[in-house]
Amino acid sequence: MKKISKLLSFAIVLMAVITSYSSIGFAAVTKQLDLSNWKSVILANSNDPQPNWKLDSSKTTVTQTVNAKASAFLSDIECNNAKIKGNFSVNTNSDDDFIGFVFGYKDVGHYYLFDWKKISQDAAKQGMSVKLINTDDSVSAGDLWITTGSENKVTSLYNNNIGYKANTVYNFNLNFTGEGSFNIVVKEGDKILANITINDSTYTSGKFGFYNFSQSMVNYSGFTMEELPSALKTIGGDSKVNLTWDALTDATSYIVKRSTTPGGPYTPIATDVKDTTYTDTDVTNGTTYYYIVTAIVAGRESGNSNEALATPEASQTPPATEAKLKVVLEVSETLQLSVDDDLNINTQMMWSSSEPTVATVNEKGIVTALVPGNTVITVKSTDGSYTDYINVLVVENADDYRLAIDLKIGETARLTVDDFTNTANVTWAPMDSSIANVTSKGKVTALSKGLVLVSAKDADGNIIGRIYVRVRE
Repeated sequence: MKKISKLLSFAIVLMAVITSYSSIGFAAVTKQLDLSNWKSVILANSNDPQPNWKLDSSKTTVTQTVNAKASAFLSDIECNNAKIKGNFSVNTNSDDDFIGFVFGYKDVGHYYLFDWKKISQDAAKQGMSVKLINTDDSVSAGDLWITTGSENKVTSLYNNNIGYKANTVYNFNLNFTGEGSFNIVVKEGDKILANITINDSTYTSGKFGFYNFSQSMVNYSGFTMEELPSALKTIGGDSKVNLTWDALTDATSYIVKRSTTPGGPYTPIATDVKDTTYTDTDVTNGTTYYYIVTAIVAGRESGNSNEALATPEASQTPPATEAKLKVVLEVSETLQLSVDDDLNINTQMMWSSSEPTVATVNEKGIVTALVPGNTVITVKSTDGSYTDYINVLVVENADDYRLAIDLKIGETARLTVDDFTNTANVTWAPMDSSIANVTSKGKVTALSKGLVLVSAKDADGNIIGRIYVRVRE
């Protein structure tokens, strides 16, 4: 699940068209940000002078005027699932050092950096670089200077050999989805100089700021920032792909787009989608599809969500709900499922219910029973390497029994076969009775922390089914 990390850092002009400012965050519409609350942060000490970040009277333009220490002019806004656009320029022929920006910033040892050097100088190579700074130790100027990074502190994720020119305005787009990936596009006018996509989940949120290292007269003039649809997930089935995503503030509808090529171009397949789910049935089994979602906010279309892929296949169809071994839930009851002792892993998976009118499942693996019936809960890793299913039977009344797959010590759960009445000839056996025991009627009691496999056998000793029960303190 780990992907590739990116760093953005450069000193330049950021221009933006925005409508309202917030010191805590930003809404779904594009906004113009006031830079007056931004602060200068030294990223690495050296013998160079202190930076001088000078705001203009509009408080939307800042110029770093001095050949100075590595620093960032850091926002007071936590950014994720954001599209950031702006312009930048080096307004002098003097020197040839670093401009750029940081994002996902936590502290001086943890952030992504995009930096850009005019020409090569020793270990600092000409061109654009994306770096990951991830260390609890102090970061030196040398660590940031070297294009290839430094061991255990700075990791190089990308670099090219395109140098910038003085007195030339460049613009950039940063899509930071918070889903373990980001994209950076740098342009000179209409010409795309670099289109960089990196997958990495080291930082999924953090502050944004302008970057400067040993380069004077770099101008950053405001920028735009807008929220993006987020947490797009897909599950491929037989001749269909199910999509889910998180709601976006103030969105009135969504557009679903698809491509057969990673990164697009994408073609709209559904417009005016009012919910945060969609099923694509115009697919061919065995073909991999790449999806993104955009939102309509105040009559305009947002930027793209993260990209999610799926390959529909008949083999991915969940087991039939007539399968014997089932989890029993009463109407309105909830159930925590888990794939690991760490429940946070659940949010890195994709969850779906084959019959969402019977029971739903959210991104945390929590099942909510709605009406009597059968459904299959499917869990799948985002890269498609892991898939599992569990059958759920929802009933009006399960007497005084209730079933949970994820139990705390002392809690109980109930297992059954078939229609909840045919349990007399079933023998239940936990693999480790010190973790949980099971009565002849399928009642499970959690005893100690651990993971145990419970088996159900018929009168002839044949295993009918197996189910894991996880016990936590």
